[in-house]
Amino acid sequence: ARSQNLNIFSLGGFACILTKEGKMLVIRRGKNLLYYPNYLSLVGGHLAFNSHVSHSVSGDAIFKMTNEEVKEELGFDLENLECNYRFCFHSVSKERKSIHFYFIVQTKLSEQELIDMIKKDEIEVEEVKFVSSDELKNLESGISPVLEKFVQYALKVDNHGTNDILSLENYDEDILYIQ
Repeated sequence: ARSQNLNIFSLGGFACILTKEGKMLVIRRGKNLLYYPNYLSLVGGHLAFNSHVSHSVSGDAIFKMTNEEVKEELGFDLENLECNYRFCFHSVSKERKSIHFYFIVQTKLSEQELIDMIKKDEIEVEEVKFVSSDELKNLESGISPVLEKFVQYALKVDNHGTNDILSLENYDEDILYIQ
């Protein structure tokens, strides 16, 4: 009998990068990508673990791996920016056997300062744009499941009644451990 490991999930990390004006950076995925081509999405993707990683992984380690995706897609390093980040939530898809981790990253940079830093991967990223909280809530079509999940979650946690789902204060500071 062939042994199958049914507990293997792919892991993804996504950064919700916020400008000092309170807008969020979103990307339009490359038009030739296999999954969700030309859809709006968050920066991030499949997390690559080194072979020496143990069964427990800290939220900081997941953030560092997510940052590698940011560097690959946009050409800049979040750790070199003056920014605060918080793990905000994770989602599990049993059908796709995936677990996605989402981070809110509040920078002190303007939209233009971020644009000036971007050296996008032309295959993975068709376009970079910045959206307000209201624009994000009103996106209806052409958005990836990753971005859709973030919007659904953000609307649930607007516990300050600010109606601004792009506020760092809406998200807990918990560090996540995967056991």
